[in-house]
Amino acid sequence: MPSSPVHLKLAYMMSDEMGIENKADFLLGSIAPDSVNFGTEQASEEVRYAAHIRSRDYGIWKKQLHDFYINNKERYSHCPDYLKGYMFHCWAD
Repeated sequence: MPSSPVHLKLAYMMSDEMGIENKADFLLGSIAPDSVNFGTEQASEEVRYAAHIRSRDYGIWKKQLHDFYINNKERYSHCPDYLKGYMFHCWAD
């Protein structure tokens, strides 16, 4: 897993190519999954996996990412680039 600065750099580099309109939202989303570690050395694997929509099974992980995006698209309709950043983070890991 890349560090937050690496996630930010990757997101910044890809934002234009991805047609991101609100870079601030996208960049914030690109580090949001790691917020579960705030105030701790590192959150438990269970907490980290939930925040990163992760599974050890690649097929399940891809489905979970897809479902997460579909299920949250309306919830984040006011800031779609944040959700895209969140998804970008999970993909980059």
